[in-house]
Order: sequence, then C-alpha cells, then structure tokens
Amino acid sequence: MPGLAGVVDVTGVGDGDALLERMLAALRSQDWHGVERCSDPNGQWAVGRVHLGFASAFRQPARTAGSEAFAFVSGRLHLEAHERRELANDPAGGELGDAELLLRIYEKNDGRLQSGLRGSFSTVVVDPKRRSVLIGNDTIGQKPIYYAIRGKRLLFGSTVSAILQDSALPRRMNREAMADLLEYRYVLGDKTLIEDVSLLAPGASLFYDLRSGEVEVREDASLDQWFGADVDTRPPATVLDEIAELFSTAVRRVCDESRQNTVSLSGGMDSRAIMSVIRPDELRINAFTSGLRGSVDEKITRRIARAASCESIYDEMDPTILQPANYVRLTRDAVALTDGMRGSSYHPMTVYMAEQFHTFGLNVVLTGHGGEFAKLDRAYGFSLSVERDMAASPAEFENIVFDKMSDHSWDPVDRSKLFTGKLASIHHDVLRASFEREFQKVSSSLPLDQQLSYFFLREFFRKHAVLSNRIHGNFSEIEYPFIAEDFVRAVLRAPLELRLDHRIHRHIIQSHNPALLQIPISDTRVRLDAGRLERLLVSRPYGILRRLGFFEADVPEHAITKRTPTNVFDDVLLAPRCLDRGDLDSTSLKQIVDRYKGGESALFHPLNCLLALELWNQLYIDAPDQGQ
Repeated sequence: MPGLAGVVDVTGVGDGDALLERMLAALRSQDWHGVERCSDPNGQWAVGRVHLGFASAFRQPARTAGSEAFAFVSGRLHLEAHERRELANDPAGGELGDAELLLRIYEKNDGRLQSGLRGSFSTVVVDPKRRSVLIGNDTIGQKPIYYAIRGKRLLFGSTVSAILQDSALPRRMNREAMADLLEYRYVLGDKTLIEDVSLLAPGASLFYDLRSGEVEVREDASLDQWFGADVDTRPPATVLDEIAELFSTAVRRVCDESRQNTVSLSGGMDSRAIMSVIRPDELRINAFTSGLRGSVDEKITRRIARAASCESIYDEMDPTILQPANYVRLTRDAVALTDGMRGSSYHPMTVYMAEQFHTFGLNVVLTGHGGEFAKLDRAYGFSLSVERDMAASPAEFENIVFDKMSDHSWDPVDRSKLFTGKLASIHHDVLRASFEREFQKVSSSLPLDQQLSYFFLREFFRKHAVLSNRIHGNFSEIEYPFIAEDFVRAVLRAPLELRLDHRIHRHIIQSHNPALLQIPISDTRVRLDAGRLERLLVSRPYGILRRLGFFEADVPEHAITKRTPTNVFDDVLLAPRCLDRGDLDSTSLKQIVDRYKGGESALFHPLNCLLALELWNQLYIDAPDQGQ
C-alpha cells in the first residue's frame, strides 16, 4: 500500500536505515511502486515513502529555499490554481509539487499544518531548526497513519505491517478491537488490531521533540469545525443551487489535468451525480464499470456514459475469482492491504476490481463513496427514519445509532458458544462501552441529524469506505468528491428535508445534466422522478423478483454469495492451524459451516469475517519472518 513510514528515536535509531528498508518493503506491494527515502547522518530518524510510480512527477523529500525543513507527502492537496500560485509566490503559476506546497504552508503557519487544509493526504515534516518531526493527515483521515511509541522510539507508517517490521514491537492481538471488528465490521476509535499500535485521529498532528524524545498529539483540524452552523434559511432552491455548484467544484478539484481521470461508475445515484458534472472537453476522463455478463449495470452505465459524452469501459468479471485457491488469495491480499481493519464479505471482488484498475491503466479514480452523507434516509448502514429517529430522546438516539452500526448478519449465530476464552468474555463485556466511548466524542448539543453525520464521517466513512478503498489505492489515486469540505459544510447547513429522498443528488444532476435523470437506477428499474404509482407497480415487484434470485447477474455481491465454494471455509476455518488457536469452538464452528452448506446463505457474512480473522492471524500473529 503506497504511503509513508519511518522511525524516530532521540537516543539513536541504530539500525534505522535497515529498519526503514524493511518498512518501505512492507508498503511496496507491487514491483512498479516507487520508493524515496531520507535518513539522519546522526542516526535520530529515517523516513520515506512508497508511491504509485506514475503519480510522482515531483521528487521527494521536498525542500524550500531558506528553510532547513523537508517533507514527504502521500496523497494530494485539493487547492485552486490561484491558491497554488499564491503559495508558489509566482504570478505566472510556476508549478510546485504538493509536498513543497505543504512545506510552504507549514512554514507560513510557524511549524504547524493549516487548519482545514483541503485534500486527501498524510505527511511527515522533519525540521532540524525546530528540532521536531511532525506527522499529520487531512481532516477526514482519508490517508490513515498508524504509530507506536516504545520509550523514546516512535514508529509510524501508512500500514500496521510497516510498523511491525521492528522486531522489538510485540505482536499481540487487541481483543477489544477484534470484538469491534466482529460486531461493526471495523474497529472503533483509534485502536488497531495490534495492542501497541494506534491510528492517528482525523485532522491530527503528532509532534516528536528531537531534544527530549517527548510525543504530543494535537487535533489541529478537528471535524468539530465543520458542524454546528445555523440552518440555512434561504429559499430551498437557492440552497440546492449552491450545493450543486460546490459539488461541481469539488469534482473539478480532485481531477488531475495532466493525467487520465476515471469515474468508477455504477447504475446508482452517487457515481451518476459525479458523471453529471464532468466535462470531457476539459479533462481526460472516462467511466469504468466491473460486473457480470448480462448485468443491468452494464446497460445502464453505458447509457449514463453516453449521455455524459464520455467513453465507457466495461470489465466483465472473471468467474474464476470464486475458485477456492483464488478466493483465499484475494481475501488474503485484502486483509494485508487493509491490515485487517475492515471486515467484508466482498474482499475478493474488491481486490479483483482494484487489480483491473491497473490492468486498464486508470490513474485517478473518482468514486461515489460518502454520497450517503447527502442522503441520510438512503444511506446504507446509517439510513435515517425521520419519523422515528428525529423524535427520539438523546438516550434513545444513542441506542438507535448503536443498532444501525451493529452487524445483524451475526443474529443467526450464538456467539456465546462460538468464541472461547478471552475473546468470548471481551466480546460481551466491552462492545457497548467501546461504542459509547466514541459516541461521546459527538457533541450532544448538535441536532440529531448532525450527530449522526458526525459519527458517520469520523467512524463509518473513515473506517468502512476509506479502508476498503485502500485496496483500490494500491493501484490508483482514489478521490471522494462527496466529502469535500466546502460541500460537506453546505450540506450540514441545509434543512434536513433537503437531505432526504435523493433531493440533493437529483438537484445536482438536474442542474448539470438532466438527461441522466431519465435513465433508470439499477436497483429499482424505476425512473428517478417517478411518482408513487410507478414506484408501486415497478420497484416493488422487482424487489420481490430479485430476492427470489431472478436478477442474480445484476449484482456481483449476490453472485459471490451464492457461488462461493463451501470448501473455502472447510479448508481454512476447520483446519488445525485455525482451531488450535483456541479462539473458536470447533463443534460450534463446524455446525455453522454445515448450516451454510445446508442453505442458510445469511451465514456467508459471518463465515467470511471469520475467514478474514484467521488470515489476519496468519499474516500478523504467526509472522515467522517478523523483523527479517
């Protein structure tokens, strides 16, 4: 996974160069990834980055005239052309790389990052004059940074696996984090699955003092700054017009004028909104869809791309991804690329699609992840029932959010019999406490819809969508227009009713390319602007038929659920290597596998979560080559 890595130790890092070499090798999962590094002649630090190769026109580390500091950046700053010119102090628009621009921002702010700096990035700045090392990320935390502190030694990296290259760091499972993963499909807060490794908070900066060896973490760009503004009382049409224009600006900012840009296109609303604002005459841009032969998505996405005057690429998914050996390989790759921090039944499909990004030469990929933020009543996992949720008391609302987060696919499983030892007791004792500890970070003075939005961005989006797309980020630069700061702020100020029933999405499309509203959405077969009668006559019968399996080829996830060979779970979960760990009861586990074989398809999700857990143990706990 491209990103940053380094070790800092005021007492001397000793084998710093050799350790950094191993850390960067852990990040460099593809032979075409590029590597850049720098180390202290006095042995106090060694830092570097791995990059995608094709996305690195500017060498790093970056330096600026008149400053001893230098910087590495992973990711991109989303700055306007005039902002870049001002930072470059060059009216003619002299071109500077993002690392040098960020270093100028750092110097301008007296050794700190600018609050609310737009972009999806992580950075490390080494400053000999101030005798400090700064590590930071963007406000959402789209480019995760992990760290571990052992005495005076600081280890940091874009993956946990990079940090674990220091053989002195224990490989102990954080069982509270594992309980989170099993319940929520991701780990809450700043925990990781390794006890001694933490995730840097979104918008935070970590400072290491090269004089004392002390470490301080500051949240310079907290999400709090995005929330709590008064509701916009202007006419709804005016509010929606402004939001539509801000979204168009957000899409333009994340595109790269010098490279190929691609919209990861489905037949739904989020990517369709992105397509509505693109301008192929101004940018090199196309659309990419990966799916099954004969899927409705293929037909719909081709229509969307044609209406947007954009080339459409359709990749027919290879059914051999469901063969047992390949299925396990893809799942293992997904676990490695996400450090196991995101549990999903569809890891094999996600890795396959990401690999196809590289096969088709897709450089900058725009996705609709985060679009749920603008449609609270249609957000998967966090959909808002206005009649019930908005009438709830604060205590009731906390229970509602907890229920939305929980993975109910586990409901058919008696986990009190499945897990053994410490994992069983922790699973019951700490789950609610873990949730409450994070939910209390949300200000109770915010309106309930903003409380949900805050938690969505800090936990659900940052962990679920971003960590999933670290898989894609191994092959392309991934961008999320829906969580651009200006757009998010405007949506938060909008009256709640404007965030319901796809109103924001529909207005964006209506404002920029209304022809896209005439193309059906792939999951209902009904026009976007249909009335109640048409929805009753078209979407409901379709929903019934899909549940009966008539449209299996429409959705790759459904096909994977139904076609995955059961011996995948036999070969891995019922093997001695897994059972000898003592975390799972063999009798109960075999019963669950047998029930799945007998037709209980809902058990596919828990079994895949257990599969990922076992593969994580093999990669992170067994680790026979640790530190080699």
